[in-house]
Amino acid sequence: MIMPTSLTSSQETLLQRLVDAGRFQNASEALETALRLLEKREQHYQQWLQDAQHKIAIGIDQLDRGEGLDGDDVIERLQAKITQARSQDQ
Repeated sequence: MIMPTSLTSSQETLLQRLVDAGRFQNASEALETALRLLEKREQHYQQWLQDAQHKIAIGIDQLDRGEGLDGDDVIERLQAKITQARSQDQ
């Protein structure tokens, strides 16, 4: 499938600069590389999203079982740890 595309002048300038610098043989090769990188980025994002959704589901299950922690208690404990760490550094 061929899709007509339009590039901005800055995009055209970038492609030409990359070709002139010898990084790519032509603009098509540069665009193919860009699309492969975009595809890889999308795959990483989808994996991250799937992992995040799984972790959220685990957390919701834990809360449903009453395994949650009181937020104020957690903050107090963290602040105490920070205070202790700072006093040890001095």
